[in-house]
Order: sequence, then C-alpha cells, then structure tokens
Amino acid sequence: MENSNRKPGWIKRVWRWWRSPSRLALGTLLLIGFIGGIILLGRLQYRNGKG
Repeated sequence: MENSNRKPGWIKRVWRWWRSPSRLALGTLLLIGFIGGIILLGRLQYRNGKG
C-alpha cells in the first residue's frame, strides 16, 4: 500500500505556496495589511470609548 500519488496536506500546500520567492513578498504584504487593519480597528474602538 504505497501512497505515492497522494496529495500533500493543506498545510504543506500553503507552506510551499508561501515559500516561493515571488509570492513571499505578496504574502508578507497581505499579512502586514491584515495585522495593521486589526490594530487600526482596535485603536478606533478604544478611542470611541467602546473598548
């Protein structure tokens, strides 16, 4: 029972996609934007007195 034709798991596929050089810059920008958005929304909520 050899599973040589088996697809890699989704974590491995995401890791391979993330590790390719051309996509690394895009992935990093997306991650920074996502984290920045969360921080910005948190600050706006805090300044509005809802935090």
